[in-house]
Amino acid sequence: MTQKIYTKRFGTIEVERSWQDGTFHIAKLINGAYSHINGLPIKNEDELKAVLSGPDLEDALEWFTHRHEREEEAPRRIMFEADGTPLFEDGTPVESPSDLINSLKPGPLLDAALIALARKMDQRKEVRAFQETKAGAVAQELAGKQPKARPVKGPGGKLRRPTPAPVSEPIRDSVVA
Repeated sequence: MTQKIYTKRFGTIEVERSWQDGTFHIAKLINGAYSHINGLPIKNEDELKAVLSGPDLEDALEWFTHRHEREEEAPRRIMFEADGTPLFEDGTPVESPSDLINSLKPGPLLDAALIALARKMDQRKEVRAFQETKAGAVAQELAGKQPKARPVKGPGGKLRRPTPAPVSEPIRDSVVA
């Protein structure tokens, strides 16, 4: 049975099984990868050896030594948008931190990608929460309508028409003879 765990820094991770010993809490993700329960990647074998033992340790060490080797179904390549959001090579957004852990080697790039993914997931959650409110529904409705010009009071309290905003001419290519 899998469990979804929300991490503040990396978003939601799906855990198949976890082990804890002292300060180390290691999780096996549903795709077979291992990470710390807070979403941080495993950096060396000693972290696994500190918590796991027996067949679980053998499986974890096997994963650790072969995690970046090419398989029949190799991890999909990761690209980044201008704002740092991770995408797969075909343009589909990365939805799970475990996809990043399997595709990128541990280091600053993986950490940055996990943080960017978590921020993007938080933004989506905030947008969905806003859209579910009454104010969000009104904002969406108003976004499709053009605002109407209201009369403005001039000097002396008389109503006058509002002055239209200046319309700029589009820049045209000119040919100099």
